[in-house]
Amino acid sequence: MGSYAGVIKRMAAWFIDYLLIITYAALLFGIASIVYILFFDGLPDTGRVADELIAFFTLVFPVFLYFFITESGIKHSTIGKRKMKIWIAATNGSSPTLFQVILRNVVKLLPWQVAHTFIFTGMHNDWQISAFTWIIVVMFCYVLTITSFLLLCFRKDHRAVHDILADTVVLSDSQKKTKVFGYD
Repeated sequence: MGSYAGVIKRMAAWFIDYLLIITYAALLFGIASIVYILFFDGLPDTGRVADELIAFFTLVFPVFLYFFITESGIKHSTIGKRKMKIWIAATNGSSPTLFQVILRNVVKLLPWQVAHTFIFTGMHNDWQISAFTWIIVVMFCYVLTITSFLLLCFRKDHRAVHDILADTVVLSDSQKKTKVFGYD
């Protein structure tokens, strides 16, 4: 099995992947703005649930698909991970199962989706949200994200929350990858 991917490689891979995601989001925003201006004379009032579904299926779900397709593919790595020569594996060194890849990415994207849901709820309720709800949502999103970052930095295997829950690990050293997964 390859060695554990270090913090710098994982953060660099994350940075590359999020540059791609930000580029996609900016293009999506630009296209949506043009469509709303040309066909709707501004943002249509579609309601909270419709707004959330539109945001989920045009932004969050495509990002999930990017992670799922690339990490479940033969190379088990996103574009960022490929550039850094790292990949995901099950903790026993074998290829991750589809369930592991799905769980890993659902957990990784969960704070993002919770934040979107919270924002749409706030927008449709004129931000009349209880302090308790604010605290719970903010704590969930930040605690999960910060905990993942701290685990990534301080665990010897550099596994974040999504890796631990999905029983996966990010590995480095592409020469040993052929021995683990049995391909060149």
